[in-house]
Amino acid sequence: MGEACGVDGTCIDTGVTSCPGTVESGLCPGPSQVRCCLPGPLPVSVCTNTCDFAVDGECDDGAEGAVTSACAFGTDCADCGVRMHVP
Repeated sequence: MGEACGVDGTCIDTGVTSCPGTVESGLCPGPSQVRCCLPGPLPVSVCTNTCDFAVDGECDDGAEGAVTSACAFGTDCADCGVRMHVP
């Protein structure tokens, strides 16, 4: 079983042999001394109604569930809902 560093830096058992994050930060304490990593970037919410077609009853930001891609991602919040983006 693999170990990785949790958000708070403590080791967690992932059940896999590779780190899920992207930045190595040292060794997890324990019998296996597996290299651990910090979690990757966390997603942030994107939600504005700045699109010209916002609040028209159709999702127009081109992401999952959208009818069109006439607007930028996350700019038709009233129709599409909050979108999550990994910076």
